[in-house]
Amino acid sequence: MSQQTAAITSETVDAIADQFAQTDLGPLAFDAVRSQFPSVRITHCFDDDIFSGKPVARRPKFAIYLVGGDEHCLSLTNDFDIAIGVVIAELLDDK
Repeated sequence: MSQQTAAITSETVDAIADQFAQTDLGPLAFDAVRSQFPSVRITHCFDDDIFSGKPVARRPKFAIYLVGGDEHCLSLTNDFDIAIGVVIAELLDDK
């Protein structure tokens, strides 16, 4: 059976955001943060890949979206009660 997913709170999201704010968002950073929050599913993409939903947290290099698992279908949500993971959406420089 898969690992149990813990409740995700705004405090958890803030702690994850603070950890990623200190990194370069590379694979080693994701490994380190995942090891600190083993019960939270953490996914990476670029912010321009997301066409719906609103971030629940934002930092200069990324936005964080919640992934909901309500009704057996994954979707972005702002409802912490159904959140089963987070997406770290990296912001691209428009240079």
